[in-house]
Amino acid sequence: MNALAMVVVLLALVGAVLLWKVLLVAAGIGGAQWLLVSIVDSPPVQVLAFGVPALLLALVLSRGLPIRPRLSLPRAERAGVSVR
Repeated sequence: MNALAMVVVLLALVGAVLLWKVLLVAAGIGGAQWLLVSIVDSPPVQVLAFGVPALLLALVLSRGLPIRPRLSLPRAERAGVSVR
């Protein structure tokens, strides 16, 4: 096997492992939510069961992904509007 094929195989393996970890975490969160909703009939507990993971995910995504527009551009260019 040449070096390029080894790199492709290694990247595929790393991607599969990361996907598996994400799926396990999602299954754990979903299982915990299902357990809380099916056992407890209290609406505040159900709101917490769905709200806390959603807020944590929003926090992680907002801090981890560079999705903020650059503030040095004019507003029209940040919005994708052509100014010409």
